[in-house]
Amino acid sequence: MAYADLDNDGDLDLVINNIDEHASILKNNTNIGENKHYIKFKFQGEAPNLEGLGSQVELFYDGQLQKQYFTPYRGYLSTVEQSVHFGIGNINVIDSVQVTWPNGIQQILKDVPVNQEITLHQKDASELIKPAKKSSLALFQEIDSIGLDFKHQENEFVDYKVQPLLPHMHSKNGP
Repeated sequence: MAYADLDNDGDLDLVINNIDEHASILKNNTNIGENKHYIKFKFQGEAPNLEGLGSQVELFYDGQLQKQYFTPYRGYLSTVEQSVHFGIGNINVIDSVQVTWPNGIQQILKDVPVNQEITLHQKDASELIKPAKKSSLALFQEIDSIGLDFKHQENEFVDYKVQPLLPHMHSKNGP
């Protein structure tokens, strides 16, 4: 299955590949209107990554955050539209859009109107990501013992005596 805005009306339509049958195209009949807004971003990267694969887009609006990582691949021999698509409900203007390109540079767009497709160009990005400060609070600590007194005893069963064509013995997979 793949999804894309096939009719350019702002909602995502579906293409379903059926085994031994013709593919099905399902049109999304949602009406983009007063309470249903969207925004779509396409990417123009620089060589060797002209499609901007691996870019990340973050939308900030009304105290909310939406984030998507751009990768159009969805499994074996499957891909979707070469863009990121956000549904944003009843918001009319997005406060800011932060785009992080795969090489670490960023660009920020302010007060972005909705219901449009924006092509982002990597050459327009200029801000470098500032590395986050490491917290002094350790999330994990090493321990010597947790008080369990347990010793595994291996099963001495030989699977090949019962099923001689097994590729390996399942009883020897470990504890």
